Amino acid sequence: MSRRALLLGSVAAMAPAVLIASHAAAAPGGILQRFAPPSEPMVLTRTLVRTLRDGKEIVVRRSYAVRFTANGDGYLLEGHQIEASVDAPAKLASLADIERSRIDKDMFPIRLDAAGQIAAPQHKPGLKSPAHDAAVRQSHRLVDQSKLSPALKQEAHQQVTQLGAASADGEDWPADLFSPLATDRTQRQRFALPDGGVGEVEVSIRIVGKADSGIPARVERTVTTVISGDSRISREVWTLGPANRID
Repeated sequence: MSRRALLLGSVAAMAPAVLIASHAAAAPGGILQRFAPPSEPMVLTRTLVRTLRDGKEIVVRRSYAVRFTANGDGYLLEGHQIEASVDAPAKLASLADIERSRIDKDMFPIRLDAAGQIAAPQHKPGLKSPAHDAAVRQSHRLVDQSKLSPALKQEAHQQVTQLGAASADGEDWPADLFSPLATDRTQRQRFALPDGGVGEVEVSIRIVGKADSGIPARVERTVTTVISGDSRISREVWTLGPANRID
């Protein structure tokens, strides 16, 4: 595997957080309206998909039982995790097992303003725990101790890094996740690489369906990282529906 391919994997796994975090604020033509969230219990599901160099995918899915409640001049989204799944290549099975058993205990409450925007400072879900970091280090040690060829070891290390990034859910959620300022939108930004080259990241957000409250039924965010013609894609999907149905 080339050094550039490894660099692409690393950059894609840690997709430029500044662009992702600022994307909602840059939504064109946004008009803030009074937010009227549903009062009944809901299920929020976030699915993150990362495509690896070999075409295989890492899929991390977590579902939460949630409820919107009034709080001062805004709202709280309260909840707890009810389900988690991790699909990953076989060589990452041990880390995937640990991630399936990990529970996001610090996710909630999420504070929203009167317009339904995630309030500043923006909530950062899925902060890495010591157990998560230890699991990632252990997976890297197992790769080092394996009898894989040097090239396959490099690929395995890259996959461990990507699964660690995916399962940690380190990026910010869009500030307008529950009350979009605009419909479909795309933002691009170039960035400097350590080797002197230039890469590009593109972030696209797609809104699918809206309830009477204005909350979208589905939000998709796709991050495409391109370096010297090679690309890596990660995709996040959030769905929100009644507690008696999980989409």
